[in-house]
Amino acid sequence: MSSSSQPHTGLRTSPRHSLSWRLTVAIILIGVAVMVVFGWAARRQVEMSLLRAGGERAQRVVADVADIFARSMRQSRVDLSLLASSPDLRAFVENPVNAQYADGLRLRLNAVPIPGIRRVEIWTDQGARLLEIVRKSPNVSSADALPPASLPTTGVFVAKA
Repeated sequence: MSSSSQPHTGLRTSPRHSLSWRLTVAIILIGVAVMVVFGWAARRQVEMSLLRAGGERAQRVVADVADIFARSMRQSRVDLSLLASSPDLRAFVENPVNAQYADGLRLRLNAVPIPGIRRVEIWTDQGARLLEIVRKSPNVSSADALPPASLPTTGVFVAKA
């Protein structure tokens, strides 16, 4: 018998060790790794874009709120300056016991709506409070949020005759 007719009796390798199976697994692993890397990069890019947009929006909101407060404070200063130069205030300071002058000042101050809570006080040079008016907006239920007042040391409007 010739050797070519004898069956091959060598060890057979399992299909897991074949070259086609290993190439298939390698290609799949490379594909999954590429998808993971690109997915992570895309997620990071979206995250950075959202953070940047959120920061810009927050800065715009802060600037808008600061502008609203600045306009409100400017208007309050103008209103108080007009009040400080009014003849009604001078008449009240000259005669603080006259209730008519105090009522006129209260009506004048409460005529214009304000945001929040404000306290307007009139003090003498000797440290005596002549008038206190607590103003609040319609949506504020209580003026308890204001601390107790004391003699002012700065920012005093002086009404000169």
